[in-house]
Amino acid sequence: MDYQSLKIFALDDDVIFAKTLEVFLINQGFTNLQLFESSAPMFAQLSENPHVLILDHFLRLELGFDVLKRVRAEHPNVKVFYMSSQEKAKIAIQALRLGAADYFEKNMEGLEALVSVMEREFDLSPDVYLDGE
Repeated sequence: MDYQSLKIFALDDDVIFAKTLEVFLINQGFTNLQLFESSAPMFAQLSENPHVLILDHFLRLELGFDVLKRVRAEHPNVKVFYMSSQEKAKIAIQALRLGAADYFEKNMEGLEALVSVMEREFDLSPDVYLDGE
């Protein structure tokens, strides 16, 4: 698998962080990315079988835990990477117990760690471009 074929969904209602996530992932070479602000449209498109769901903890009308439970029940092959600005171990532990593949804080270090885990998890290797020189 390569960076461009890895299908990534991201559910986060924080527009600024969602844009940061999008730009960061595109700069890393991930181009097959869909962002969602709420779970209803995301669930409507989960039949597209994304490889990854990046899931925020605090959403406007629900908690990420509820979304995670439903994804695990309905689409068990999707790797869910849980993200939160919360530093509480309790949230990370509960997300992992509910079936998240990993937990990351919503900051640059967390984004870098997320990419590293996705690279390992999906055996990604960057394309090598030769410019003829």
